[in-house]
Amino acid sequence: MASPDDRKVVQPASTSSHGPSESPPSDVEAPQQRGVTRIEALYKVLGKGALGVWVFYVAIAAICYLTGLEGSTTGRYTPIVTSAFNDHSALATIATAEGIMTAVCKPFIAKVADITSRQHAYLVVTTLYVLGFVIIASARNITAVCIGRVLSTLGSAGLDLITDIIVADLTPLQWRGVMTALTSAPYIINAYVGSEIATHFIDMKNGWRWGYGMFCIMIPSVMTPALCVLFWADRKAQRQGLLSFSASPYDTRSFFQLVREFAIQIDLFGLLLLGFAWSLIFLPFTLAKNAKGGYDNPSMIAMLCVGFVLLIGFGIWEKFFARVPMMPKRILTNRTFQMAVTIDIFYFMSGTLRSTYYSSYVYIVTNWNTRQWNYFLTTETVGLCVFGICAGLLQRATHRYKWIQLTGICIRMLGMGITIYARGPNATTVALVWTQILISMGGACSVVGTRVASQGSVPHQDLATVIALLSLWTKLGGAMGSAIAGAVWTGNMLPNMERELPQVSQTILKSLYASITTVKTKYAFGSEVRNGVIRAYDKTVLPLFVSSLCISKSFRSPTLPFPVRMAR
Repeated sequence: MASPDDRKVVQPASTSSHGPSESPPSDVEAPQQRGVTRIEALYKVLGKGALGVWVFYVAIAAICYLTGLEGSTTGRYTPIVTSAFNDHSALATIATAEGIMTAVCKPFIAKVADITSRQHAYLVVTTLYVLGFVIIASARNITAVCIGRVLSTLGSAGLDLITDIIVADLTPLQWRGVMTALTSAPYIINAYVGSEIATHFIDMKNGWRWGYGMFCIMIPSVMTPALCVLFWADRKAQRQGLLSFSASPYDTRSFFQLVREFAIQIDLFGLLLLGFAWSLIFLPFTLAKNAKGGYDNPSMIAMLCVGFVLLIGFGIWEKFFARVPMMPKRILTNRTFQMAVTIDIFYFMSGTLRSTYYSSYVYIVTNWNTRQWNYFLTTETVGLCVFGICAGLLQRATHRYKWIQLTGICIRMLGMGITIYARGPNATTVALVWTQILISMGGACSVVGTRVASQGSVPHQDLATVIALLSLWTKLGGAMGSAIAGAVWTGNMLPNMERELPQVSQTILKSLYASITTVKTKYAFGSEVRNGVIRAYDKTVLPLFVSSLCISKSFRSPTLPFPVRMAR
């Protein structure tokens, strides 16, 4: 927002109750790009209440439902898949790689949506989505799984991003928190539907392959209606003369010139620098344990050094050489955006510190069957969706988000504290479930708050960029948490097992370390070996849970510069 004064009401540039944008202009306006012009023309072509717009809304709702179903099922397979290849510790490596690639790709996808169109960006991410699932479903080793997970995550994140951009394009700021929260509403239903589907495939031999494969057909089928409406509306807008840049169907530039211009517009070199930099910095944390000499291995040292050099190079490139910077100065100097990024970096870092191995931890320390375990994992997802809608409605009624967000952060801290308590003999069903409820309640208020604050502080032209940049830095914060969790897990889990189970051979201990399904199926709950494994798990996750609580506490103060009220 424009003013840090909590007592002032920030007024938007437009007071219209409908239309593509109600965001205030920035100090330095950029030329409007084709994708933005196209979505504004689409709004005019479809018209309020027309059949086309309702078909489009239904198509978007179908996309949200299917992506919610996918998110409620495939994520459950990851610990099972890594255990199937006897490499359960690879969870952190996969999570870190996913976080880095997802973060770096979002500005790229947002730029594609801006300089081409929303529908072309949809095509790109759908292709990545399907390709990733095909690779996982046919994987023969953990490397193929990692590659497939990264590609499918890029597609999933891209679909979510473009859907969020379209919703933000077509809804007023006052309803933005509610509408963006509603895109996640299908998770409320799919949390339970997905649990049943996941349970079926997990209990089936190699069923996870079918679980991934089914979405290779379903995703393109659901995307087709939305793409048809978008392309039809685009053609109609051209015929009506609403898109002047499309008056000529021919472009006199060569293919090389077009590729070069596209690379400049998306800041391809900057994206590559950023992606390689963070990959080289974070991945050694999860790979060092298996490298000869650990962190003293020359390759680990080289990766860290080159990563930091590339990170510095990225800053220099963006400052002095990039013709179209990925992070424009007008956005980076936006105080509200700075605070939103700071809050969400710590939010996601603390979240992944806790969650990277939390599902595996609960799988081992409880006597639940697969269905009960899946239902437990849905608790946080359902809570985030339900409380997210409630937070959006509360913002709409009060025109305030700062104090809602601060309250949510405090509630989330309470949930993190109970997570530390709910270990060992205290890991009762009541205690474990309440951690999920409180964390989701507080997290929903925080996420909706930063989303509305950041989007409301920029004009429509910068909307996609702000959504993508906020996601970029928060995903990097999440990747940092995953990397730290991986370092703690790989460094401590096996030694803790050796101390708790000195009578067990190294061969058996390594099999227990490599596969959670081996622990669950071969050793009954209450047996000596199972109790020893649980004690080892308790000791290993304790520093992760404590660090998560400390980091959760540290991001309360950055919310203070936020304006207290939304635009009316």
